[in-house]
Amino acid sequence: MELYDLNVAKVMDFMKESGYGASSKSLHKLCYKAFRDYLVETHLTYSQEVAAKWLESNKDIWIYRNYTGYRHCLEQLGDIYESGNVLPDHMGPQKPNYSLLCKRLRCEVDEYLDYALSQGISSSDIPRRRIACARFMVYLQCKGLTSIAQINYSLLLSFHEDDYHKSFKSKDVYEDLIRAMLRYFVSIGKCKIGHSLVLSKLLIHQVIKDSSFISGVTDSRTINGKNDDLWNGIGKFLACLREERYGITVIKSSKHTLTLLYIFLDMHGISLLFVLT
Repeated sequence: MELYDLNVAKVMDFMKESGYGASSKSLHKLCYKAFRDYLVETHLTYSQEVAAKWLESNKDIWIYRNYTGYRHCLEQLGDIYESGNVLPDHMGPQKPNYSLLCKRLRCEVDEYLDYALSQGISSSDIPRRRIACARFMVYLQCKGLTSIAQINYSLLLSFHEDDYHKSFKSKDVYEDLIRAMLRYFVSIGKCKIGHSLVLSKLLIHQVIKDSSFISGVTDSRTINGKNDDLWNGIGKFLACLREERYGITVIKSSKHTLTLLYIFLDMHGISLLFVLT
């Protein structure tokens, strides 16, 4: 395995010299470790054919982003084995996500950042917000969207599943910054309230996606505005709990449960009145 380890080190040196980001380098490390473990376990030596078979055998197990990411990692490793250098075709895009956005999505990112500055956000904090929001917008663009107004719950949930980060902490930070942008677009009517809630690390793993257990059919045209009223009602209910001096644990658990209920109803176009009747 010495030759394998040596060539992996060459890829990592190339990435460092080329200015690849921490997430990209972390993805490469994870890929090369997993592939090395496979080679040791199967008593095989590296070849591009072995790498291709390993990728194919895991294609239905990994999420799409991991599969395409690992394929890119192994393409670069293959270049090192073959020529000692990563070939131009496998260097990957070096442009920042912001520059890849269509005009409308880029303008929406700029609109939010201008708003953030007007609200007292430090100018030194703007670059990281631009990076996080542009990363999210590029994902939407790849899904065919041309405006944040076209977003839906399904895309938000798939983004959470597909977006790779080197750690859960990094992922949480990015999604908190994206939620801040979504809250702005909620305030001007481009997004639903629930869109700014669902990416919360405290909620997203508990969101109920299946509504088949609710019998009957509701016409979504009859509930326009009603779920916004429900969200306002939740706020008033929590305020009453505080006035009645309920404990902080009761208030927090009530808010958590009611927020999940709100997201579920709004996601499936169901009014609370319909559920209760």
